[in-house]
Amino acid sequence: MKTKKTIGIDKTLLIIVLSIIGTCSFWLWYNPLSTDRSIDYEAFGTYGDFYGGVIGTIIAAFGAILIYNTYITQTEYQKKDQIESRFFELIKLHEKNVDELLLKDRNIFSIYLKNIKNFIVIISEFNESKKKNWNRETLVKLGYLCFYYGIYNNKNKYITETTETKKDFENISEYMIDRGIEYNGVYADFGKYFRQLFQIVTYINNKELDYKEKYEYIKALRVRLNIEEQYLLILNSLISIGSEWENENNDINEQLITKYNLIKNIPKEYNIIGDFNYREKYPNVHYEDFGNKKSNERIELENSYL
Repeated sequence: MKTKKTIGIDKTLLIIVLSIIGTCSFWLWYNPLSTDRSIDYEAFGTYGDFYGGVIGTIIAAFGAILIYNTYITQTEYQKKDQIESRFFELIKLHEKNVDELLLKDRNIFSIYLKNIKNFIVIISEFNESKKKNWNRETLVKLGYLCFYYGIYNNKNKYITETTETKKDFENISEYMIDRGIEYNGVYADFGKYFRQLFQIVTYINNKELDYKEKYEYIKALRVRLNIEEQYLLILNSLISIGSEWENENNDINEQLITKYNLIKNIPKEYNIIGDFNYREKYPNVHYEDFGNKKSNERIELENSYL
């Protein structure tokens, strides 16, 4: 794919070629060639001087531009090769992280989701007994916090939620500890997984590529994420440590889940957390079951992406 620079150079070359043709045509119009006349050496001398001084300079410039064009093209190819090489190095690191998680259990991501669901059930009981009136998204968020950070230590120094959410989390932790529930959380291992995933996406997002090129790279990453992983990505984005994926960004180019359809493959009927409507949370993702037809909002977004 040609860049704006190479397109501009091609236009310049075309102008130079047309200028040469036009100049020669103009000279021949006033000095037509004929076999009936004797050679006018003075005219040919003038022509030679003109050709060498003007046309020759233009041709030399033409050659210099060709060399520069070749250099620019090679440089761009080298940059893209470097991007691609680094991208697949990061993919290998991601796959290594996944393998480490799967060593614990081949169904580790399904187990994670079941644990979150169990926490949400307990928190729903707490919500009802204490008349907290938390909505479904808040229940899911608190359930994920318990799963992610653990409940053995309700003063966990890594939690960066708001003061109100921290207090709620502490109260829930005390409630569970009183019921004899102990759980250390997955912050260390699963945190590493998400940090690596985020690094890959932002690496491509920040490169000087057009949106279609970026999308194809991220698509190569997304196809490596199963449905459970994509759903866990949604839940991770609800808490502050995962908010950089989308929720804290006003710039549409930094709203990575929507921009790259990172949860595209979750089926509509996949509802493991009950009535938590993730499609309301991410309405502009073009989900797989939508087919090829995109909404007007999605088309407008894609036309705006860098």
